[in-house]
Amino acid sequence: MSNIIEFLERLGQDAELRHATNAELERALMRAGIPDAARAAILQSDQRQLESLLHASSNVCCMIARPMKEEDDEEEEAEEDDKSPDQKASAERAHRRPLPRRAA
Repeated sequence: MSNIIEFLERLGQDAELRHATNAELERALMRAGIPDAARAAILQSDQRQLESLLHASSNVCCMIARPMKEEDDEEEEAEEDDKSPDQKASAERAHRRPLPRRAA
């Protein structure tokens, strides 16, 4: 199994191998000693079959931030109204202040 993973890593890193014809790719798979079933799955780009052979699965997680509710907006406005003019001006200046540069 590790030779399959190593081959897939090499496939991802080697542009010539990644863009090789099926015949060239098959020769490379044979030279790497990849078993027939895995070789067929790779040549057919059959991800599910390859995952099955490797006893692995891809986990994909997609997260979307929820939009702010109107209630949250109203709370922020109420907090802003409670501030004194000096506090508002200070917050405004802090918001515009550029970030410090890091030394190289």
